[in-house]
Formats: sequence, C-alpha cells, structure tokens
Amino acid sequence: MPYLKGICSSFPKYKASQKDILDLSRQVFRKRKDFGRMEKVFKNSGVNNRYLVKSLDWYKVNHSWAERSSLFKKNSLILLKNCINKTLKAADIKSSEIGAIVVINTTGIATPSLDAEILNHFNFKNTTKRLPIFGYGCSGGVLGISRAVEIYNSIKQPVLVCNVELCSLTFKPKNFSKANIVSTALFGDGAASYIVDGEGDCEVKKSLDYTWRNTLDLMGWD
Repeated sequence: MPYLKGICSSFPKYKASQKDILDLSRQVFRKRKDFGRMEKVFKNSGVNNRYLVKSLDWYKVNHSWAERSSLFKKNSLILLKNCINKTLKAADIKSSEIGAIVVINTTGIATPSLDAEILNHFNFKNTTKRLPIFGYGCSGGVLGISRAVEIYNSIKQPVLVCNVELCSLTFKPKNFSKANIVSTALFGDGAASYIVDGEGDCEVKKSLDYTWRNTLDLMGWD
C-alpha cells in the first residue's frame, strides 16, 4: 500500500495577524456600505495569522496581471525549493530516486509549468514523470494525493507531491464582491511537499473522485 512521508512546509517572510488584515480591509473596502456587517467573517474565520509574499502596503493598490504573474513564479519557486529540500531530507530520499513529480496550484499560472522549473533545481532524472494540476481550488490538495497514489501504483517509484498557493496575489482592492472579501478573511500564502512511497507515516487506504455538476460559480473566481 502507498504511504505519505516527509511532509514539510515553507512560508514567505511577511506575517500578518487577522487584526492587521481587518484594518487593511476596512481601508480598501470602505466604499462598500455593508462592509461593517461582513466584518464578522474575519472574526469567525478561525484564522489568527497568515503569511504573505508582500508587505501589507503592497495590497492597497491594484497591480497588473504581468506583475502578479511574475511574483507568483518567483515566490512559488523559492517556497517550493525550500520545502522540497526539507522533504527529501526528512524522507531520506535522493532527488535522483524520485520517479514522478506532481505539482498542485490554482492561484497562479506559469508556462512551462512549475514542475518543469523544479526539475532544473534538483538532480531529478530526465525521465521523471511530471503532472501539473491546476484549477481545483481547495480540493486540489486531496486530488494531488489521489493522482500521486495512482502514479506510484503504476511505476512503483517514490512520487514527490508539491502544493503551492499564493492566494494574496489574486487579491484586488477595487473588487467589492463578497467572494473577494471572504477570501481576504481566510487565505494566505505558502507551500507544502511530501512523498508517496511504499512505506511511511500515513497509509492511503483508498480515494474517490466525484464532481458536482453545475457548481462552476462556487469558487468565486471570474
């Protein structure tokens, strides 16, 4: 049976409390008359702190798609290289032993995809299988486990799984939609990685894919 091991994470240097985020939101969403009633989302979210790739002042103004995409690629690679190094060490596996790489994200786009970028920063084999998974939102992490297990069962070699989300880079201060405000109360930036192998700390029993039809609007990202 497949197992997970070497689970590690990495975060950017900027850290903000929920109070800091609420103060920022009061500034940028002040034109929305009912924002006062939405403040309870911040207080009831269960989030106390989160990490961000930029200082809070950066989020007060709009930034171009090009700038945000550049920041996404740069910071994603920094975080992924950090946590992958820790995962390989924790799992006592060399990068040359990895048979496949799965990278999951939703909050940014890079072409070539991030898995291709990662391949150039470690001593992975040129024959390493690569699978980028994009656009699944919060369910992407679970789907990544499922796909990695399927690959492991096929090749019987360690599979490296990487998750990276820089949610703050999707924030738009002039977007007064409820979806944008709620996401501001919940999400931060970070990366995590682990290995699926024949032994480890957590056994994966089984998985199931299920898609609810006519739910395309639930992610709130137009």
